[in-house]
Amino acid sequence: MNAIFFVDRNIESLEEIVDEVPVGTIEIICINKGLKSLKGIERLLFVTTLYLYNNQITSLEDLVGSNVTGLNISGNPCYQQFQDEFEGSVQSVKEHFGLMDTPKDPGYD
Repeated sequence: MNAIFFVDRNIESLEEIVDEVPVGTIEIICINKGLKSLKGIERLLFVTTLYLYNNQITSLEDLVGSNVTGLNISGNPCYQQFQDEFEGSVQSVKEHFGLMDTPKDPGYD
């Protein structure tokens, strides 16, 4: 099933639509809807691609723990960071923020 879910209203985070997205949806399209946060994406297990043009996303940190492999975020405040620092790679984002969440070994300072 190659379902696509179109966000048809303004939302601040993906958490607001988690219960509306049908099981099996692999793409979410949210264009110019004021989206600020990717929080909740980890609960959308089938979603692998996000089209989030012209929103207000400032952080990609919430991609950690998700199944997202494709991300299109032009027109967002974090777009340049995604291109420059992470070279447009979702995997690089996940590795970067995932390492930040790793507990520090108490044997090292």
